[in-house]
Amino acid sequence: TKVWLYAPNYFSGKPEEVSGIKIKEISETTSKVTYNGKEFGFTEPTAPMFEVDEPESEAIACYTDGKVACAQKGNQIYIATGNVPSELWRDIAKKAGVHLYTENPGALYVDSRFIAYQTVHETDIELNIPFDCTVEELFDGGSYKTNKGILKYKAENNETKLFLVKDKMS
Repeated sequence: TKVWLYAPNYFSGKPEEVSGIKIKEISETTSKVTYNGKEFGFTEPTAPMFEVDEPESEAIACYTDGKVACAQKGNQIYIATGNVPSELWRDIAKKAGVHLYTENPGALYVDSRFIAYQTVHETDIELNIPFDCTVEELFDGGSYKTNKGILKYKAENNETKLFLVKDKMS
């Protein structure tokens, strides 16, 4: 899945050549878009603005006036504004078949040896690891075990945990 934001290939005059989705310029400069009851978009008036002009595409999110601001056609997605909420990114990733480690907002880094996660608020965390393992938290020295691939812990506001993956089980 490829995601295109705002004005791909704009200066060539043919944004559909890269995005695969036809868009057209609109005169509005407000950019409030609604997705699952959440409003997002640019924080300042922006010009030019665009709307999806592709009847064969699937509308995902619309401007408050009903014009399509985000749509999918095949494996291409176009989003006409910025400040895209994490819920939309997460839903795009799910639809593309990406393994999601968490439903919570925050910063996540994963490689073959480490899992780092910074929370944005105090909460109970569940990280969905694609295997069972034991992890060592390198900042506080704690040890955690996953249960059916779930790593659980209590996080403080803006807390970062850095886990070293050990004893990986298949």
